[in-house]
Amino acid sequence: MKKRTVGIYVGDSFVSAALVEGRNLISFSKFSLSAVERESKEKTVNNNILWEALINKNLREINRGDSDVYVSLLDKEFIFRYFEMPLMRKKEIESSLAYEIEKYIPFKIGDLVWDYSYSRALKHKKVNLSFLGIKRSNYKKYRELFTGLNIEPVRIEPSAISLTRVLKSLKAFRGIRNFVLLDVSEIESYITFFYNDLPIFNRYLSVVSGEKEISVNKLKEEIRLSIQYFMREFKEYSLDKLIVLCNSGFRDAFSSLSDDLGMDILILSPEKVVKAENITVECIKAYAAAMAYPSPAKFNPMLGGRDDIVSARESISLEGFNFPLIGGVAGLGVLACISLSVFLGNDLSIKEYELKKEGKQAALSDFARSKSLESLKDILTKKEDELNELKMEAGKRIYVSSLLTRIPVLLTSGLWLDKMHLYRSDDGRLSLAIYGYIFLPDAEEQRESFDEFINNLKQDDDFRRIFSRVDIVSLDKAVLKTYNVIKFGVKLD
Repeated sequence: MKKRTVGIYVGDSFVSAALVEGRNLISFSKFSLSAVERESKEKTVNNNILWEALINKNLREINRGDSDVYVSLLDKEFIFRYFEMPLMRKKEIESSLAYEIEKYIPFKIGDLVWDYSYSRALKHKKVNLSFLGIKRSNYKKYRELFTGLNIEPVRIEPSAISLTRVLKSLKAFRGIRNFVLLDVSEIESYITFFYNDLPIFNRYLSVVSGEKEISVNKLKEEIRLSIQYFMREFKEYSLDKLIVLCNSGFRDAFSSLSDDLGMDILILSPEKVVKAENITVECIKAYAAAMAYPSPAKFNPMLGGRDDIVSARESISLEGFNFPLIGGVAGLGVLACISLSVFLGNDLSIKEYELKKEGKQAALSDFARSKSLESLKDILTKKEDELNELKMEAGKRIYVSSLLTRIPVLLTSGLWLDKMHLYRSDDGRLSLAIYGYIFLPDAEEQRESFDEFINNLKQDDDFRRIFSRVDIVSLDKAVLKTYNVIKFGVKLD
């Protein structure tokens, strides 16, 4: 009997689960948070208890047994970053990576649970590195949901990684290395760009209309803007294909997307990924999480702290070792060391004495010889104070490069920027003023686009790290070259 595994996908307001044997889907389920709220007899229940009950409800539905559990989470819980480095060894990559993370990611490295993977581009003499991280507090929150059910997940990862692993295991996708993955459902939508099978960046597409349903027109516009951003930021990279994974109701809506974008597009329904009736994209994400064990991929992030990662990758199994033989070899080694120590003992002692003598005779510099011991101590104290001041000043610095890279991603339909002013006040706080225009055929759509842009600024982690307030400075109707537009000004403090 093949090993059975369980995949869990934790969504915004629902949980889906899948029981898998090899590549075969045995059972699957999906329940929303409202389902357990209705079942609860208590009027007010702790939110964590509700989520635990929801996970447990899914596990009972699929008849988990004692199978290992693999977890997939919302992509927006994670930080996707892509770095290019000069060609170097693995140890040098790891030492350089810490600096890159502190420089470009709005969190301290100790506040993240993270992993990375890389490929070497020998022709261009560089390393392409993909970084994936999650805030330690969020990682702990999800871990505790499962700990309360006496479950220790084998792996926790973003759904984009899970889905890609499953798609790459299909024969039709094995030769594709540079691609875009778009997963769409009635509830949520994400787009992820991959280069050389490594994720470059991921974006949550906020395209829900007032009726809480996906707006296809908004979604197409967001896809177009995302691809334009990629082409602008990664000019030397090409995309082989756009893979759209969507429920059957969206197939017709995306049929014209290939002509609109001018690139090869493949539209997949969940039934094409796994043979099952009435299966949805949300359940495919759970199935993909469960496939982590039988389907190795180029990037299998092991999130759980770097110490855990090292021990997991480099641990050595002692099962089957011949311990008497090892003990004998170790004993011979000890005897050899003792003999060598006796043989070389006198020579080593003589060399040690000569080195100490030379050290005592070493001449002091002219500067040190001209100063008293007390004055040298004063000079050292002053230098230490100067160094501490520099460290404090460096700690006050705020790196804004991440903001500049995020702004194009946050732009909404029909919106473009006219100018920006970034400045620091006397008390050291940063302020950012953004001015721009919005043009769409309908005035109501213009206002919706502006509201969505404001919401994007408020929700973005990079902006929230630096700015606590988003204020609308101006919002007026204007005529620009005979077109009716909205002219706006926004200030972030």
